[in-house]
Amino acid sequence: MVMIPKCITELDSEISQLKAKIETLKAEIARLSDPFLHAPDWAEWFAIDKSSNGFWYENEPLERSFEWFEVDCSYMSAGCFPDLAKDWKNSKMKRQHDKGEAL
Repeated sequence: MVMIPKCITELDSEISQLKAKIETLKAEIARLSDPFLHAPDWAEWFAIDKSSNGFWYENEPLERSFEWFEVDCSYMSAGCFPDLAKDWKNSKMKRQHDKGEAL
């Protein structure tokens, strides 16, 4: 029978614990990256325009040459997102509701 030194077993255990912590941190980063994290309850859409301004929309916004615009709906500023504005035409997203969550 091969004897594994205690220090290797302890290191293996620590590595497993660190991997679990990394997964927890990745999940938290994903949660904090959600543009709807601080959105008002009525907001169903989010988009960033070419000027890097983000907005929440009640209804799906329509595209203009350099921005999104709303048609007969509420909208609200969500802040500035300069890194995401480079690909602003692909920034529009619909809020994802958890199953069982009331709409």
